[in-house]
Amino acid sequence: MSEKDHCIQPDSHSPLHTLGNESPSADSFVETREICKKYTTPEGDILHAARDVSLSIAHGQSVALVGPSGSGKSTLLHLIGLIDTPDSGSITVDGRVITDLRGKDRADYRSRVGFVFQQFHLIDSLTVAQNVAAPLIGRTPRGKHAERVKTALDLVGLASRADAYPSQLSGGQQQRVAIARALAVEPALILADEPTGNLDSANSQKIADLLLELHTAKNITLILATHDLALAARMERVIEIHDGVATEALPSGRR
Repeated sequence: MSEKDHCIQPDSHSPLHTLGNESPSADSFVETREICKKYTTPEGDILHAARDVSLSIAHGQSVALVGPSGSGKSTLLHLIGLIDTPDSGSITVDGRVITDLRGKDRADYRSRVGFVFQQFHLIDSLTVAQNVAAPLIGRTPRGKHAERVKTALDLVGLASRADAYPSQLSGGQQQRVAIARALAVEPALILADEPTGNLDSANSQKIADLLLELHTAKNITLILATHDLALAARMERVIEIHDGVATEALPSGRR
């Protein structure tokens, strides 16, 4: 098998050894071990989205994934969130190996992760409150929905817009609704994929402030992919990804 057809193998000098703790430990909340993911283009070329990526992230940390478009940042988020599955390697979250979860177990795991996407992914025909309640349906007793929704909307400052529809909101407000939806499941982990990518600079700043405030107040583990280096610098850790290879970088500043 040629080099282009498989994950590269780390050696003792490789940056691919576990990033964070020097070795995996009980302190790890999210841990990936030598995960690989590749895709084949229609032309038959192999694209490596993750090459033997090993990360160790402690509970309550904030981590930015940075790199050019197509480098593998979003893929890594999707693998941790079980939106996609690695070709090899393992992922452990809160002491549980999630890589091989299937069916109900896989759905249950995903229902406890807070997802925030660049495109918001709100349902236009539902009100703000109904959008926030959507991930609770079938997974949380119906009698608790109203309380969860109110709490989440209060946290993002949109309680007064509960009965509005997405089309009646600004882009920044729509992203706040998306964050409220993520908070409604009371997650220990939030995965945010370019959360400020569709916003102007003023709203980007507000969303960044909100995510960091919630991360600190709720002790939520926050992992986000971003092209915004100013946002990345506010995280506790910055991980650079190029061609599926992950290396640790030092933030230029904090909050």
